[in-house]
Amino acid sequence: MSRPLVSIITPTWQRHDLLIGCIEDVRQQTYPNIEHIVVSDGPDPEIRHALWQAGHRPRDIFNDGGPTKLQLTQLGRNWSSYLPASFCAAPIVGAQLLAHGEYQMFLADDERMEPDHVASLVDALEAKGAGFAYSQALMYMPDQHPSQGFLIGKDPPEVGHITNCLYRTELLKTGFYLFGGGMTSDWQTISRWMQAGATWAYTGKLTISHRSDHFGEV
Repeated sequence: MSRPLVSIITPTWQRHDLLIGCIEDVRQQTYPNIEHIVVSDGPDPEIRHALWQAGHRPRDIFNDGGPTKLQLTQLGRNWSSYLPASFCAAPIVGAQLLAHGEYQMFLADDERMEPDHVASLVDALEAKGAGFAYSQALMYMPDQHPSQGFLIGKDPPEVGHITNCLYRTELLKTGFYLFGGGMTSDWQTISRWMQAGATWAYTGKLTISHRSDHFGEV
């Protein structure tokens, strides 16, 4: 029996090593039906070469025989006053519009997943009939070993305790992602979904880590 398509959305901006690690984590997921939408927030002449060197074929849309289809799109530069050395909201929204999946999931280029991350979120969402699902997450700084990080994740969801989730694409009718300042951009989107009546499922499992590059940049 085929499973619903999950579109994994990754915004990026000239961080090739992080992006390659992110793509490899997506390729290692046990969930059998995934497309990976990577959107660069500006022209990046080296990105395709970097992916080729890492063994990923950066065509516009391709499937090299594996379970994952990868789509790469480059935008004009959309400078972010919130994350001046990173991406703006445009690549996230662009990826949401390009995606084909019944479910979508945010995945920053500095996030790393356990192989069962997507499968466990889909299972939790479907078991509860929820609008979105999330897990416990490990947050750490670039100069730290992950063991020095801290855990986030609470049920019900609250600001500061959710940074990655899988959601039904239909929730985009009630709110797209947008940067609003501070550290609450993810939360602003999720809170709009909840205000519109979306329910959630929390696995309580630690299946994702987030390298918090932007702490202190605001």
